[in-house]
Amino acid sequence: MRRSCAAWVWAGALLVLLAPLGSGCGPKTMKARMEAGERASDRGGEALDEADKLLKAGDLERAEERVKEADRALSDPDVMTNPEAELLKTRLAELKVKIPEERKRREAEELARKVAARREVVARSVTAFRKAIAAMEGKPGDRGALQAARDAAKKVHDDVEWDKDLPAKDPEFKGYLDGLRQDLEDGDKALATAEKTMEFVDGPLKSRDDAAAGVAKARTEKNPDEKVNLLVAAQDGYRRCAEDGKKAIAATPALEKATVATEPRSLTGGNLIKECQKQVESSGKLLASAKKVAAAAAKKAELARKKAEAAEKKKAAAEAKRAKKTAGRR
Repeated sequence: MRRSCAAWVWAGALLVLLAPLGSGCGPKTMKARMEAGERASDRGGEALDEADKLLKAGDLERAEERVKEADRALSDPDVMTNPEAELLKTRLAELKVKIPEERKRREAEELARKVAARREVVARSVTAFRKAIAAMEGKPGDRGALQAARDAAKKVHDDVEWDKDLPAKDPEFKGYLDGLRQDLEDGDKALATAEKTMEFVDGPLKSRDDAAAGVAKARTEKNPDEKVNLLVAAQDGYRRCAEDGKKAIAATPALEKATVATEPRSLTGGNLIKECQKQVESSGKLLASAKKVAAAAAKKAELARKKAEAAEKKKAAAEAKRAKKTAGRR
């Protein structure tokens, strides 16, 4: 490193001022201190130059290592004999600030990138969930639509809760997720109602359908006793429909107005219960009539049985008489 004459004069004067007094081994000579200071300054300057390049290249770890090397080199007291000492220390101080700032800036960029990516994932899941809920509500009792809504609900909640650290680092993203959670509550309620609706379909509605099928079969049944059995089962089915339906609505009031059937006509839970209550009475009348027919048929069958028994006895007595007469002749 070349120095001007003026610089050497300044350094010499500074050495005189800084030279220790009364050292047992004797102080360094001015020349020795200047040479040592120049070497340390050179090492520090080179380390700072490398740190600058590494910082621009984005290698913050290695840049920080070079800054530490420069700090150690420029901590040598003899560096002060170098006229560029203050400039080097200023550069060192600036790099000590720049590297953390750059690290902070990069962390912020990385956080923003992660947040943007997560927002995109969550937004897709939310859209899919809303579509699934709408499809489910348009097809009450459709198991495929309900399962699709279940799957979409799990996906959106998994995506919203996927990363606990990210929202903690980004208050705006946390607010976005908190708002979504509130917004998704309506969808969750609709799904919960649909789940209960499906239970209603599998319970009271199935009892109604089975009972209706039993009545239809009973109308064509020729055997009076079997007809009675079918109508007894049908009336019990209608009764279960009404009673279980009332319990279900008491537990989930939304079922009263929820559509639970679309064929052969649309029915809400409340309407289904009313229908089943009417059918309990209607099927009861059919059952009473069927029982009368069965009783008459049983009575007729009993008379026929007794008549057949009497005829059989008469026939047996006649055969016995003939057998006795034939035996007497012999």
